[in-house]
Amino acid sequence: MIKTIAAISGMLVIAGLPAPSFAATVEEVHAGDLGPGGPWLRLQDDPNNAGRPPGVHEVAAFTDPVRFNGSLHLRLGGGEQAQAARYFVQGGQIQHIPLARIAASPVSYDTYVNSAASTATGVAPSLQLPMFCGGQFTTLSFQPQLAGGVKPDEWQHFTSTGSSMWRTSRAIAGVAAGGDATFDTFVNACTGTDDGAIGVIANIGRLGDATATLDTYVDNLTLLGTTYDFTTGRSARIDLKLPRRTDLGGPAAKGTLRLTNPAGGPHYRDASVRLSVTGYGITPGNLRLSWNGRPLSLTRTTNGSLGGSVPLRQAGTTPRVLMSSRPVELAPGDGTTAAVRLKVSDGVWGKLVVKAELLAEGYRPDQPTGVRAGATTRVVMAASSGGSPPNGVTGKKKRRACRTGVGTARACARD
Repeated sequence: MIKTIAAISGMLVIAGLPAPSFAATVEEVHAGDLGPGGPWLRLQDDPNNAGRPPGVHEVAAFTDPVRFNGSLHLRLGGGEQAQAARYFVQGGQIQHIPLARIAASPVSYDTYVNSAASTATGVAPSLQLPMFCGGQFTTLSFQPQLAGGVKPDEWQHFTSTGSSMWRTSRAIAGVAAGGDATFDTFVNACTGTDDGAIGVIANIGRLGDATATLDTYVDNLTLLGTTYDFTTGRSARIDLKLPRRTDLGGPAAKGTLRLTNPAGGPHYRDASVRLSVTGYGITPGNLRLSWNGRPLSLTRTTNGSLGGSVPLRQAGTTPRVLMSSRPVELAPGDGTTAAVRLKVSDGVWGKLVVKAELLAEGYRPDQPTGVRAGATTRVVMAASSGGSPPNGVTGKKKRRACRTGVGTARACARD
């Protein structure tokens, strides 16, 4: 599946989100796209790699920090190598893409190193360009350890610029084999008719230690205007239901929220649900929102709504939603159903919009995943309440509210 979105570009990001700056085509890469039939080849699918023990190369449920739909898992043990390679093929022929053309649009990707399953945590997957320069074959490698360093257990976003250091596997452009030079150095030197890259590779090579292990994830590999999105093809889902009307000063409106993550879906880390309410006159004093009987602490957001987050907590194989700070893994097949209660008092009037969104750890904790739902309810004055609209809701505002069915006939008749 191919779709167009705003792709990610920018500097190395540790604590924040890279800002989108150009339109790129997103090409989804599913499990079936990785193997001998391509278009992505594993180490063992290339006859040139015969004799090299392969590690793990798979599309995994581990969520990336942009679309939260999975990622490429590369893992190796002692003496192993793991990679996923896509070659530039058109009409059955390998294409040689000039480095100047590659440099004309952002080259970037995201990496994650899992320290719990790694002994070599100072290394992350490299982005490689197998290529020809002056008739010589070589592989250029962008290596995170040469671009600000590797920080385990968090997603890092790396972008190559003309001044970024790349390593060449063989001597080209006046650079010795195993030497480093800026990307511009190779761009300016490799300009022959047959010079250029023939593909792109996400790679973790042999570590030089027979006992070393490295467990990593890669995603959102971007070059030549295309972002490769490794994905499970599935996503969690939120369904939110509220009653059509809510009595001002009356009993709490009773709603339900259902969170489901399908089998074969993504694996969300440090998951929580954020609820927010938008409406006329709402304050933390006149609006109460609860989840399974536990009140949420509501704060004002930049868009004027009131919101609060509910962390998930593991309970066997199905998480319950509780007021807890303990991180939880929302794994494929997990889900929960919760009672949502909304109570309003004087000052609230008209339509209330309640939104729910799944948050998870991406580039930072509590990052919106895009899994969301919304529902509306209208505040009405019950005939027995004896109340009145809030200050400022008079005249045209009140008549408009009555015409649209916000107030009851008795309440509207008081004007």
